[in-house]
Amino acid sequence: MTHYLRTVSGATVADGESSAEDLHVVVPIAAFSELLLARHGDTLVADFDGLQELRGEWFEATPSHETPGDLMGRRFQEVARRHGLAYITD
Repeated sequence: MTHYLRTVSGATVADGESSAEDLHVVVPIAAFSELLLARHGDTLVADFDGLQELRGEWFEATPSHETPGDLMGRRFQEVARRHGLAYITD
């Protein structure tokens, strides 16, 4: 499954893919930089840095009660709520 965080204007600021066995997150620097300049928030940097580390977090937690998709969905939704972003799956 593919997970996205998008701004109100539709710019993708995080793009994650998960399968039954693995997960991967990409944060496009241009879109993130625009968001960062607009928000000036340390929590924004920390939240997106955390998304970049999701794969390591999932592997360290194995065996986990969450699938890679569940973990990614939960974390993307948390970041979306905190920063007024849309959480979208494909």
